[in-house]
Amino acid sequence: RTRSGLGRSRLSQPAVTRARLLATLALAAPTLRRSTRVRVARSAQLLPVTELEESEARNLPTSSCVKIHAVGAPPSYLLPWQVTEQQSWTGSGFAVELNGRWLILTNAHVVDHGLVLRVTRQSQSRKVPCKVVVIAHDLDLALLDVEDEEFRASVPPVAIAEKLPKLFSEVEVIGYPQGGTSVCVTKGVVSRVDAQMYAHASSKGIKSWSYNNPGRLLIIQVDAAINSGNSGGPALDKLGRVVGVASSAMGASQNIGYIIPCSLVLNLFEEFVKTGTWCGIPEPGLKFRTLESCALRSYLKMPDGQTGVQLTTVAPKGAMATSVKEGDVLLSIDGQSISNEGTVVLSLAC
Repeated sequence: RTRSGLGRSRLSQPAVTRARLLATLALAAPTLRRSTRVRVARSAQLLPVTELEESEARNLPTSSCVKIHAVGAPPSYLLPWQVTEQQSWTGSGFAVELNGRWLILTNAHVVDHGLVLRVTRQSQSRKVPCKVVVIAHDLDLALLDVEDEEFRASVPPVAIAEKLPKLFSEVEVIGYPQGGTSVCVTKGVVSRVDAQMYAHASSKGIKSWSYNNPGRLLIIQVDAAINSGNSGGPALDKLGRVVGVASSAMGASQNIGYIIPCSLVLNLFEEFVKTGTWCGIPEPGLKFRTLESCALRSYLKMPDGQTGVQLTTVAPKGAMATSVKEGDVLLSIDGQSISNEGTVVLSLAC
């Protein structure tokens, strides 16, 4: 180094050349064998490289998800001879295979009142006509068929899980929500598994007090974003299997979405394969009243600590008509004790 007139040190020309050479070697150090080994060893201690690579390498079946375009006119229940104004809407769906037959699974409310139904696949603008094969309003599910062979060959079917997902397990929802035209993937966890009356079933006149009510059905709550247009899209686990069908969201809250569990989807598949139609969710044909009152339990001579519900109605042609009668106290179902509120424990591993 030489001294400048301002009292600051400056490098001579040979020193500058050597400094540039050292800087170049420092930048190229990761490519050297020795430096590479040290860097990889440190990275392996800080981050699980293998797990990251496996998760990033897994391909989501976005090509199996389709966008459904519907045009229809809902009927007027006040003026049955008229229809309301024509509307258009969109939803999502995905390909499944039933005994070698290719079909599209979606929500019933996506195709309900649809007069013209068409589907498009990812990165394609051509709309292909489709038709409803079977619709289950109580489950809010529907199956569609497409006659175009080229379209069916370009949309591969996905696998359906056979068991409910574990609590707090990760799920990914695929669909075509509002805010864009391309396929969208949102991620979350299973927040809870509950039993509720489905919103679409209530809109079709299936009320909790009516005799055509199948009861509260299983539903899975997730915190993955489910927006308008996501309805009918698949919810996948980490293995790429469909654990549910995106159905609805709670508009007044945040990060509360609902998916229809795979167990009800398989129920629809089984009956459709056997009969070609859907007759409704199976029911035991029972109505009951809760036994939360200590005086009522004492009147029925129930021992302390015993729980259950009392049957008030038994369908004469129901599945339980020959096994129980009105006034009986039902204590358990499938080995699971029934609480005085009429609920049972659903065991899910965490």
